[in-house]
Order: sequence, then structure tokens, then C-alpha cells
Amino acid sequence: ILVFLEHIFQPLLTMKKKKALQLISESFDNGSDAHGDRARRFQRPGVASVDVLHDELSPFERYRPNRSFVPRSVPRSVDHFPPIVAPRNANDVRLAIQDELDCWGIDSGHSGVHAKFSKLAVDESIMRFHGNKSHWTPPDTTSKVPRVLSDAIEFLLDLFLRKRTGGGKRLTFSNTRDLVEARFGVHLPYAPYFKKNGSLELCSAYRSIPRIQDYIDPFIRFQHVDEDPRAAVTTTWTKTSSEGAPYHIVEAVAIHQLIHGGHNCICCKTFGSFELNSKYNTSFSDVICSVCGSVYAVWTASTTESIFKRLDKGNFNKARYFGDYYDEIRHLGRLSKMYAMFVSMEDTSYLPAYVFKINGVLPSLSGRSFNLKNIKIFSKVLIQPALGRHPWFSISLPEHLDFVSTSLVAIHKYFAGLVIHNGVCALKSQESDVRSISSKSELRKLRRERNKIEVIKKKADNGDELAKEEVELLDREKEVLRMIQKFENLLRLVG
Repeated sequence: ILVFLEHIFQPLLTMKKKKALQLISESFDNGSDAHGDRARRFQRPGVASVDVLHDELSPFERYRPNRSFVPRSVPRSVDHFPPIVAPRNANDVRLAIQDELDCWGIDSGHSGVHAKFSKLAVDESIMRFHGNKSHWTPPDTTSKVPRVLSDAIEFLLDLFLRKRTGGGKRLTFSNTRDLVEARFGVHLPYAPYFKKNGSLELCSAYRSIPRIQDYIDPFIRFQHVDEDPRAAVTTTWTKTSSEGAPYHIVEAVAIHQLIHGGHNCICCKTFGSFELNSKYNTSFSDVICSVCGSVYAVWTASTTESIFKRLDKGNFNKARYFGDYYDEIRHLGRLSKMYAMFVSMEDTSYLPAYVFKINGVLPSLSGRSFNLKNIKIFSKVLIQPALGRHPWFSISLPEHLDFVSTSLVAIHKYFAGLVIHNGVCALKSQESDVRSISSKSELRKLRRERNKIEVIKKKADNGDELAKEEVELLDREKEVLRMIQKFENLLRLVG
């Protein structure tokens, strides 16, 4: 009897299911608000907008979770962008970084600097993937963001400066100068070549530049210069603030809103559970959910269209180190996730924040990478929509806030509290420690000289002929011994 009933009713149930899915799909494609009424009826207090719940109920993402999001306004096939997946092993990393090297015109088959850089870049990427050079430290949530917005901006700008200078330990910033931008006034931060049907083609923006082949080699094109950290930050913050796009202030306001705005965690849906991560290296974990441990990276974008382009592609390049992602993901909980939040700076009176789930990263190169002394592997971040194309929340900058003066005051306060002594930099409150560190390094040098003098004296006692440098060092014996005594006494005083 059961088999007979199943034989009778199974086709009917299948037809009803197909018809229901067809109706849902049609209502979604036609922009129907069939789910909107239900969302409004069951809207919970504290949800940023009805659109968030509307998208959670969307059958589009429920039945097609693994495809890139296709906007209704852009009629194209889902396969327009090839699927990109995160590397699973060292061989995947090797293939991904080799694609980057090819697109930047690095020929690993030739001898010389290209072959050397290619080998170093592949080795560096694999080591970062395996965590062989991990510098991960546990999150620090002891610092609390003030509730008053003006105080929060001041607090967070000081934190940004501490992160950029490593707590005052980085004496110089490495600045990369682009010869193409300097000569032709064109900003082209991406690789000159792209792959099409298995072959490399020059991008149209590069083809429009006359004699581009003279500058296409990244080791000719990019120059790396050390800059003073205060001058570098002042130039960047002043320039963006005067142009009306103060990314550092927007990020500070966004973090304040995320923590104190009563927003729910995308992963565990808990309200008001966000905490600031104030450790120095927070490439992918600016804010942390205290309940589920999910991490959020806060970034800015110039326009909303640029955010949607990244969403359509399913990836974007970011100046965050490739190894930092794997350091972070290894220490996430089993139920924790990683998210990227972008704030559009198109209109300072209304700044929408969009959030995406990070599915992984691929190794990526930029102009800053092509330095044999310090190769930097950055990230191509793979994303999928967390709330579709709807903003998570929006922020607005305080009225009558002078971006330039606010930035300069924060820079002056921070760097005025630093002291540099014999090449060592730290806070003024740690001045005795600085002098102690400097004294120890000087003492080690003097002791090495004293040991050399002892060897020279034995050589002279044996009647061997001394070189000019050895005679000069022997003449400095009394001065070296006096300085050793001085530094030993200083170290004794500072403990």
C-alpha cells in the first residue's frame, strides 16, 4: 500500500515543488516585494534595515550559494567571471604566484634579477602559506572605544598611528615611486598584462602610453625610498583630507558605529557584541565578535560602484600581507568566520557600509613587492555577499569637522610623545629603556673592539708586523676601556 501511495503522490509533489520554485524565482527576478511584507512583520528590534532581513530570506542565495552574485541591473551570465578558489596546498600557491609573476612580466626562465625574484617570491609565498614566518599574537580587546564620537576619533587615530609605526619601533617607511606615474601622470597600480586564452596581452591602459616597453620592467619602473614616518603619514593624511576623502577618519567613525551602534554580528546574530582589536598587526581583524570570535576587517572605497565591481568579480586586491590571513585563520574558532566591510566615500553626508564574507586569499603582487631586499607578498581577497547588495548600515561624518586639522593634531600629539636616541625609537615614558637598549648595543660594539685589541697585542708581542688599521685600533685602547666602563655604569643605574 505504501509503495502504491508513493507511486501516486510522488509526481504530484515533485510538480508542486518545481512550480513553487519557479514562482519564487520569477517574483525575485521581477523585483517583487513578496518577502518584504513577511520581513516587516517579523522584523526584530535593532536590525539595521528591513532590506537586511529581506536578503536573508532571499531564495536566490538559498538555492545558489556557491555562485557569484549577479545584480538584476546587469544582465549577464553567471560564468562571465571565471571561478577563483583559495589555494589548498603548496602547489596551488605556486601556480597562483606564477600567474602573478607572468602578468607583471617576470620571466623566471631568464637568468639575472627576474629569475632570482621569481624564486624568492615563490618560496616566500609558500612559507607564508605554511606559517613558517608567523608573527601572530593573540587579540587585544582591553582598549575600549569611547562612546563620544569626537573622543573616539581622537583615540582611534592615535591607535592607527601606533599600528603603522609598530608602537614607535619603525623608524622609516618604505615608499615606492612609480616611474610611469611620474613621467606620464597616469596611476596604474595593477599588472600590465592579463591572460586571455592562455596567452598574455597588454592592458589597453598601458597600450595608450608611448614607449611603454621602456618602463614595463617592474625593476626599472619602481624605486624604493626610505622616508621618515611622520613626514609620510602627514603627506598621506593631509592629501586625502584636503581632497574630501579622509579614509582614516571614515574608518574611525565606522569602527565607532560598529561597536556602539547596536549592530548584530553577521555570523552569530548577537547584538552589541563587537570589541576593538588593538594589537599592532590586525590585517584581517580590526573588530572581533566577543561571542562567536568572528573577525571583521574595515576598509574604505572611493565609490559604491567600485564596491559592486569587487562583489561581481568575487575578489579584490588589498595591501594586506598574504601570510597574515593564514596566521589569523589558523587561530579562528570552528564556528568563527572572517568578514570584510567596505565603506563608500562617494558622499560624505551618507556613507553606506557593505559587508562580505571572506572565503580565502591568493598571493598577489604590487609595485611595493619588487624589492629584492624585502619582498612583500600581498593578498587577493576572495569574497561572497553576506547581505547581498544591501548596505549593512550607514554612517555620516560629524558636521563642521575639519579633516586636515584633526589629522595634524593627532599626528603632532603622537609623534611629540616619541623619543629617538641613538637610532632607537619609543615612547617618552620608556626613555630609560631606550637609553638602556642603546647602551647595550654600544657596549657590545666596544667589547668586540676590546677583543680585537687583545688579539693585536698578542700579535705585537710575537713580533709580527701590524697593519695600519691595527695600529690605529691599538692606539684607541684607553678610550675603548673608558667607554666600556661608562656604559657599564649607566646600565647599572637604569637597572
